[in-house]
Amino acid sequence: MLLHGSIFSDVGASTNPGALQFVFPYYMQRFIISKTYAFDGEGRKVGRLVCTIDLASIIGNIILWAIISILTLGIGYLVFLYKITAHCMTHTKVVSVNTL
Repeated sequence: MLLHGSIFSDVGASTNPGALQFVFPYYMQRFIISKTYAFDGEGRKVGRLVCTIDLASIIGNIILWAIISILTLGIGYLVFLYKITAHCMTHTKVVSVNTL
């Protein structure tokens, strides 16, 4: 019989969910938005979307939604995932290709 241990280190790694589950979705949205281009009617790139969120701009939302998620036993987290998209879109602008 073949057996092996975990491929991940047991030192310093946590199996408990933490702040990362609240921070990562913001940065994933920012990554996707920042890789999106705007095209004109003829198919030419005319701009690129740029999401300007950073940790300082989202820390208040993270704390608020972490508390709401705990109080609602996780149901609030589903609303939080929607609010991430709304927050990121609010902090998104179109930059002209000429300025890239």
